[in-house]
Amino acid sequence: IRYDPGGKYDFHHDGFNRILTVITYLNGVSGTWFPYAHIVSSSPSSDEEENPPEMKLEGEGMAIDKIPGKDGVLVIGELDKCYNMNDYDDDNPHVVKIKPGDAIAFYNYQWMSTKKLHRNHDCSTTISTNKDSLMINWRSIHSALPASQEKWIATNWFAYDDGD
Repeated sequence: IRYDPGGKYDFHHDGFNRILTVITYLNGVSGTWFPYAHIVSSSPSSDEEENPPEMKLEGEGMAIDKIPGKDGVLVIGELDKCYNMNDYDDDNPHVVKIKPGDAIAFYNYQWMSTKKLHRNHDCSTTISTNKDSLMINWRSIHSALPASQEKWIATNWFAYDDGD
């Protein structure tokens, strides 16, 4: 995929049965932002943890209260003109720095586990867990921020087929 300078892609979810996405940054220009990505070393607010953002047509108005490099995860390249790698500390958990040929991977769906309580013939109870459905991983919502210069990426989507 080629982006001209200024080219962008609004907030979106890769959708359908694309369970895994891998983006390879061919020329080291990035600017991919995941505003709702959860950083393990930080503590998300309980409100955001429980209430996913409302998806709007073409992502309009999403993440208006978020800042790239401070919220979620911002992927920047060493050749980006808009994002100087030196402006971000190496220990900033909200920034991933890439070089030409580097790739990132993320899951668009997650398994939803259901628990069932079973009453056994001997009156004991057991709980079983089934991974029987997929739900959208809303933390994978992302956008391609306006490209600082020509940007080349290769996107691979890995599909899930439940056999139906």
